[in-house]
Amino acid sequence: MFRPTALRAATAAGLACALAVTPASAAKGRLGFAVEVEPSGFFLSPSLERVSITTVAPGSPAALGGLRAGDAVLDVDGVVIKGSPAKSLGAKLQGLAPGQHLRMTVRHPDGRVATLDLVAGG
Repeated sequence: MFRPTALRAATAAGLACALAVTPASAAKGRLGFAVEVEPSGFFLSPSLERVSITTVAPGSPAALGGLRAGDAVLDVDGVVIKGSPAKSLGAKLQGLAPGQHLRMTVRHPDGRVATLDLVAGG
């Protein structure tokens, strides 16, 4: 039986792994934030409906770039979140190397929209 909450948790866990604070590594960059994901569509290839920031690690590249808990992610590197494939966003974020830039447009909880340039840490 298909359970949307299970898919939501699995998709969120996959993206959270890509975004959460991780130990420094020579091959992977870190951004220092975690997300909550609301997917839709077929469970083997879900689309994104909503991505929001749940936590931002103090002093992380995300915090230094202006990302805040409660922000709604509108686009990542020019790709609109709503309707985009969840797997491609996860792969993009997991593939960041230290020093690479990630441009995000977010809506802060107060309604202001901001475009942020995050630089992956090492």
